[in-house]
Amino acid sequence: MLHRRILHDDGRGVGEALDEQVCVNNNKTCEGLTVRGNYYISIDKLGAGARWRRTTGQEIYSPFLLAFTHENLESWKSSHWTKGTILDPNYSLPPNVALITLEELDGGVVLLRLAHLYEVSLYKYLSHITSDARSKLHKYMF
Repeated sequence: MLHRRILHDDGRGVGEALDEQVCVNNNKTCEGLTVRGNYYISIDKLGAGARWRRTTGQEIYSPFLLAFTHENLESWKSSHWTKGTILDPNYSLPPNVALITLEELDGGVVLLRLAHLYEVSLYKYLSHITSDARSKLHKYMF
């Protein structure tokens, strides 16, 4: 439903008229509430909708948030461990795994949270258990 505005109760469940308004100047000027948003539509083969919904939803509503500092490089290097890397730079997480948290905690500990995006039987291939990400990270972090 995009938006429904009616002046009289239509008997469809809320028990009152749906006349949401935005008022200014001590309620002297009132206008109907304007709702804005984005709709994403995809036409897929039968059974592929869950994949599109999960993947696109992750990209739209939970994009990576990069954080930077104004600290100079030498000061940052002296206070952080910078030896080595975790993964091959060409590696990416499997399509059914999402990065939820990657955060440095006290004492050089790193909090890494991953999530499996698909419930059992939701999508033919991507609902299967994956151990790829953990096996690649295991020797470095676990």
